[in-house]
Amino acid sequence: MALENARLFDESRRRQRWSAALAEVTSALLSGGSDDVLGVVADRVASVIDVDLVCVVVADADGELVVSTARGEGSAELIGRHYPRESTLVGVAL
Repeated sequence: MALENARLFDESRRRQRWSAALAEVTSALLSGGSDDVLGVVADRVASVIDVDLVCVVVADADGELVVSTARGEGSAELIGRHYPRESTLVGVAL
């Protein structure tokens, strides 16, 4: 019973973190006051899941993928990098 309660508590906390992150991202998107909305998205995703690096990848005018923003270990080296769209999971998703 104690293990089940601990699992349920952990699930509840995870949902609270996601809800707070979604509220903050929605606020940033709707306010228009933030210059770095994608940075807010990256920060909130990084705070909710346990990762070392979060990247926001977008398609540029030529159809290539570019790392728009990144947060975490090694992020400075990734921002602005271009990648071919073909044969990538991000390209398929876009």
